[in-house]
Amino acid sequence: LSAASLADAAVVLVDATRGVSTQTKRHAWIARWLGIHSLVFVVNKMDGSNYSREKFEAIEAQLSSFPGATTIPASALHGDNIWHPSQKMPWYQGPCLREWLQSIEPQTSSSAVRFSVQYVLSDGSLAGQLLSGTITAPAALQSARGELRVEEIHRFPKRVASAGAGEALRLKTTGAALRRGDLVYDSLPMTSDTWEAEWLVFDETTSPLLARTHSWEGHVAATKSERVWDWDNLRWIPLTSSETFPRLHHGTLVFDRTLASDPFLAGSQMGQMVFVDTVTGKTVAAVLLRQRC
Repeated sequence: LSAASLADAAVVLVDATRGVSTQTKRHAWIARWLGIHSLVFVVNKMDGSNYSREKFEAIEAQLSSFPGATTIPASALHGDNIWHPSQKMPWYQGPCLREWLQSIEPQTSSSAVRFSVQYVLSDGSLAGQLLSGTITAPAALQSARGELRVEEIHRFPKRVASAGAGEALRLKTTGAALRRGDLVYDSLPMTSDTWEAEWLVFDETTSPLLARTHSWEGHVAATKSERVWDWDNLRWIPLTSSETFPRLHHGTLVFDRTLASDPFLAGSQMGQMVFVDTVTGKTVAAVLLRQRC
């Protein structure tokens, strides 16, 4: 989930000899939930179905609930429609997997500057990741501890004039003294201890939960689930006790301290969170923040 939340595309494999499974639809839907719009279903093992056009089209029809997705018939064993178009399936006129991957446009994220401080080095430089936006030195930015000025930007192994979202950086700054976990920004993010959210639970626990983002952590004071996702019919339904894992909830989260964040936006790490079991240390849920309350 951590990797998928930063991906520009998702490749979901379908076994042509078995057809579309519940797990296939779940993986594809979770990719869309995480904001991945470029989605391809690779219908593999077409050699095991005698490269049947009818078999492929039947599977393609079962995936019609994912509009905009591409479906490619393939045989990884023989390389059909993986690196080059297949001569064994002349009825298919779409791209092979390589061509599809090369056609993907990176997802655009928020233009707001959000820099997560992961370490404060001995010389006072800030090491961390630019979660969204672009920084050009010199730049006047803000934090919860006060204003600061970025004098230099370093991206290993050299100093650079500017940097974009997703890059690991070292910033030489003047002004406010920051700490690990602080967030640097150019415009004030939303601030609240109560958020409308969706959380995907993949490990049940009764232990107290720690909520953690790239730049903040706090304890979960309350989870108020209003509905759950029906994986079979792909729709929200009233909460029941019979739902199976992974269980996706929509509702309200209350934390024991204020969280400054943007709502979740594809292509950015803002608005993402995990729940950690404070007894076992296991990550038990992935969270997308939708709106402050």
